[in-house]
Amino acid sequence: YSGQTRTTDSEGAAYLWLFPASYSPYTLVEYTLPDGTLIRKEVHVEVEDGWETTVAIPSATIVFSGVVKRSDGQPVVGAELHLSSGDTGADVKVRTDETGAYRAAVPPGGDYRIWMTWYPGSTEPFPAKIEAYRHPVEFRRSTTINFTIPMPRKVTVLVTDRNGRPLRGAVVAGGRGTVRGIDPPPGSGFTAFMYSSGQSSTTGSDGRGYLYFYDFPYAIDAYAEYRPSGGTVTRIAFDVMVSGDTNTTVQFDRIG
Repeated sequence: YSGQTRTTDSEGAAYLWLFPASYSPYTLVEYTLPDGTLIRKEVHVEVEDGWETTVAIPSATIVFSGVVKRSDGQPVVGAELHLSSGDTGADVKVRTDETGAYRAAVPPGGDYRIWMTWYPGSTEPFPAKIEAYRHPVEFRRSTTINFTIPMPRKVTVLVTDRNGRPLRGAVVAGGRGTVRGIDPPPGSGFTAFMYSSGQSSTTGSDGRGYLYFYDFPYAIDAYAEYRPSGGTVTRIAFDVMVSGDTNTTVQFDRIG
């Protein structure tokens, strides 16, 4: 078992003991700069007696900052931005504050990838999860980059009984958690944009539930469920074509 951890001594040296193998194992060097920035560098090891290598750790950082907002101007709170670079070894995660702002310190130079993950929450008019990234980004000096998350389409689902009366407490859901990619809108700051379309909503007294998707060239699977008091669950499957805000009706002819 090759897993082992060593801490460098006063001369910056650390030692590993490994048996020869038919593959080249690697080791992960981690170091925390005085400002708290974590540096990770992956080093491939040649398993032979006396083999040594030098890993250079940057001693300075620059500031990467900006604001993440929705396209309607509202701040995106609690989104995680993950900045990583194989060139510098940086691996930094920060979150946006209540104004949508973020700030991270990273070593200068090299290509970076910025990966953003946001879980909007059930009260937000968005799908369950949004992921986007920008790559490559090269930092030579302190840089400000703002990001914009586009507003999705609103799908209104009206659930009724066979007489057209709205059903309160029905569950409408869609997507089954599928990750779908769309073209990032111009000016968003991203080079790729994805979202998890799985989500659900409960109808109110007007029988309406709401789902949120982005325009997609294919039908998105969805369903409605209803359980009357003391009865059994009835489910109806349906498809949604999203090319703008959409309205659809689901009618339960039989209710268990």
